[in-house]
Amino acid sequence: MTRSAEEKAPLAKRLNRIEGQVRGLRQMAEEDRYFLDGVQQASAITAAMRELTLLIISQHLTAGVDFAIRDGDSNAAIKDMMSVLRAAYAEARVSGRLDPVLTCKCTLKIAWLGITP
Repeated sequence: MTRSAEEKAPLAKRLNRIEGQVRGLRQMAEEDRYFLDGVQQASAITAAMRELTLLIISQHLTAGVDFAIRDGDSNAAIKDMMSVLRAAYAEARVSGRLDPVLTCKCTLKIAWLGITP
């Protein structure tokens, strides 16, 4: 899937933020800063990565799945969407929590298609 400049901009913005946070964490380690500062920064990086992942998935679902449906290949779209859902639920089992944003987006797409997972 080729992304437009409009789609790439928020990805680049999030990646730049993550890069800055990682550089900040490295500097904290080099300066032997208080460990809770590093933990807080690492938590911020984790949250930023989760948001980046959601953005990538959202773009994939809206562009890739919509394209497959328009192209008449609804079976491929369904299979693709179900693999995203399975990955989300697998992540939920590992982390002990389910991301409500991803769940909502996937559920809405599935409901729109009239699919029962």
